Amino acid sequence: MDFLTELTKKIKHPSTRVVFPEGKEKRIIAAAVRAAEQGIATRFLLGNEDATRSISVHEGIDLSRITIIDPASSPKLESYIDAYSRDHDFPTEAAPFILTKPLYFGAMMVHTGDADTMVTGVPTETEEVVMSGEKNPRKPGRPRAIPEEYEPVVVELYDQGYGYRAIARILREEYYLNPDYTSVRRTLRRLGKIKK
Repeated sequence: MDFLTELTKKIKHPSTRVVFPEGKEKRIIAAAVRAAEQGIATRFLLGNEDATRSISVHEGIDLSRITIIDPASSPKLESYIDAYSRDHDFPTEAAPFILTKPLYFGAMMVHTGDADTMVTGVPTETEEVVMSGEKNPRKPGRPRAIPEEYEPVVVELYDQGYGYRAIARILREEYYLNPDYTSVRRTLRRLGKIKK
């Protein structure tokens, strides 16, 4: 049984809004188009529109029935940032770092009711797919020191204006580390970026 047959069995109504966050993956683009051709659901592809269209032209895929949404330029981004920050107790200034990723943007579309379901997992690790839908992802256990190889990331985020808590949260969600804000402060102090 192929993916589209399985999707057809699960979707009960053609007005179901399905979001496909892996808009750079040609198999996902093709699946979304096949779903459109068969009238299975309303389809949203997430990703950079130019990149998605370039892939579709190269593969000979017609995107005329597909809505492409670029999370970074979507008018919904600000409201998603507010909702994500509120629901996840997450610093507002760090939320765009997470929500401009199609997987997390797609999860917010479902969470806020802008889509009914999300289909993903072809090139994306299962753990990341699960994390994108969790209410409170990556709550830290016992904080650990930031590994030396990630110190340049801490400095770069700090130089971009992110606060200590935001940097700690980004490291947990993006790099699967487990620091808290005091670990971030300690690292920046040791590297001479902040005074004691």
